[in-house]
Amino acid sequence: MNDVAKPKGLVLRGSVWYSRVRVPNELIARFGRKEIWKSLGTSNRNEAEALHLREAANWKAAFVEASRDIKRRSRARPSTGRRCCRGYGC
Repeated sequence: MNDVAKPKGLVLRGSVWYSRVRVPNELIARFGRKEIWKSLGTSNRNEAEALHLREAANWKAAFVEASRDIKRRSRARPSTGRRCCRGYGC
């Protein structure tokens, strides 16, 4: 099994497998870190691969939702530009 490539982000530390997910640059401030590490609690590589893929998918979904939230909030804010009618809804 050692000659088979492992999924990106699957890391063996000692005898335990970990899932490592990179936080997108635009979301680092929101998540408070550049990477997310989680112990998969197993030394079995096959089990670790399945757990890692699930974990990575969950984080990817969280990143997509956070990006959507940021875009929604930026559209909801009023323009900071100069108003043409002194704030009368123009």
